[in-house]
Amino acid sequence: MHKRWIKVNENSIIEAVAYLDQETPELLNKVNPGNWIVAGHEGDSDAKFRFAEVGFIYDEALGACYEMQPYPSWTPSLDTFQYEAPVDYPYDGVDYSWDEASLSWVAN
Repeated sequence: MHKRWIKVNENSIIEAVAYLDQETPELLNKVNPGNWIVAGHEGDSDAKFRFAEVGFIYDEALGACYEMQPYPSWTPSLDTFQYEAPVDYPYDGVDYSWDEASLSWVAN
């Protein structure tokens, strides 16, 4: 099974993703030099690496990948590795959008 390698820049943004059956990123550094980190394996379902995609964020302390934070009030979940609103989405059949100013879901 190939390892999933992610290239992370100085701002922890994922710049590239590659699949390679190597223990070290030497070959990747020859082609595309940078900070390459193993982020799971090809086809794995580990939630920590679900967002190992270009443009997403790598959190070195957690060893996990996240989508970009959609709103300043949203915080990352250590269970799902997704950002969550401070208020649960009201599943009542109505379509809502997040309103950061009021920190609430507003009906569309």
